[in-house]
Amino acid sequence: MSKANGKRFLTKDDILGVPDRPIEEVHVPEWFDGWVGVRGLGGTSRSEYLAAMFSGPDTKPDIVNSDVRLAALSMVDLASGEPMFTLEDVAQLGQKSASALNRIVDVAQRLSALRPVDLEEKAAGLDETPSDDSISS
Repeated sequence: MSKANGKRFLTKDDILGVPDRPIEEVHVPEWFDGWVGVRGLGGTSRSEYLAAMFSGPDTKPDIVNSDVRLAALSMVDLASGEPMFTLEDVAQLGQKSASALNRIVDVAQRLSALRPVDLEEKAAGLDETPSDDSISS
């Protein structure tokens, strides 16, 4: 990392080494009055999650179990930070309380920039002309 003109310029190692995906504790009274960790998705996971919603033969989003998939991808063990579920667990997890899952999904959406307002801002940004600072190929 270097500084010039009061700006901190990051290196590749700086960026790849920083833990930038916060974990929030979410109270789930429906599940033994317990708490779960919810971590925002990384860039690749977020893209894969969004792509899976549009993987059908038409362009309509497949939202069946989309909230449950997001909950499964976002819940982590608070002690280890390791994922609690895989996509193979979605059917079982989908049988759990919708209220509990919704509470988890609300946090996961905020941490992963997946709230409707976030997606609208991203869509609006696609229509803008790139600035001179943008990377081009």
